[in-house]
Amino acid sequence: MNAASATECKPRVIVADDSPDFLEILLLLFNNSGVEVLAAKSGAEVLARYQEVKSAGQEVGLIAMDVCMPPMSGNTAAVKLRAAGYTGKIIVFTAYVASNGKKASLDSGVDAYFDKSVLTRELVNALVEQYC
Repeated sequence: MNAASATECKPRVIVADDSPDFLEILLLLFNNSGVEVLAAKSGAEVLARYQEVKSAGQEVGLIAMDVCMPPMSGNTAAVKLRAAGYTGKIIVFTAYVASNGKKASLDSGVDAYFDKSVLTRELVNALVEQYC
């Protein structure tokens, strides 16, 4: 990492999934990538975590969340995050990959859409390196 990217880095990530088991996997993967990780169980909790960080004068470099979470989906959370002024990267992942699902996510303000089955340590490290 060069000096310019070190000063631009926002090493705080919010991860969210309504499945406790998959949330634990996300926490493990992202914690091992060297960033500060905040956990959420729904889109509404993602918004709350983002507002907490923003209110403290800090930044979030990446938000990674499931598409299908009750009571607020990842796509709905993305729309609300963008409306709240979040300009960082948002990625979503799903176990139910559908051709129209990716378009719906990207149209909601999401930067990248992944199948949960491809989430590996290498992918997480690449995402952190690219987006943080």
